[in-house]
Amino acid sequence: MLKTINTFSVALLLTTLLFGCENDCVIPKGIYGEWNWTMTEIHGSISTPEILGYTEKLSINDFTFKRYINDSLVYESQYDLTTRTDSLNIERNFIVFSSGFEEGIYIGETELVLAHIWILEQPSASYYSRN
Repeated sequence: MLKTINTFSVALLLTTLLFGCENDCVIPKGIYGEWNWTMTEIHGSISTPEILGYTEKLSINDFTFKRYINDSLVYESQYDLTTRTDSLNIERNFIVFSSGFEEGIYIGETELVLAHIWILEQPSASYYSRN
């Protein structure tokens, strides 16, 4: 009897793994996954893939941040995510690359925003949607 239950459990688990992800798959959360660039805002101007004529994609896993332009790898680095409290006691999130370069980051379920270094005291940010 116990052997039959174990065999049934294994069969059920395999069936679920092979066929059970049609409507109830877990969407990746956090920073991990593929992100498509939708726009960049700098000095009040907006740039998009359509305006500039190229695509950009981020591929992020546990260890590596990769940036592709028109499907060609242009940047790859290890990274860390950190949170710091600023002088106004507000927690800010940053992605810090192995070179020491860092950008502010917002991670939503379907949107990723990289806040670039302030250029001439004007904020700049690039927006990405989850692929």
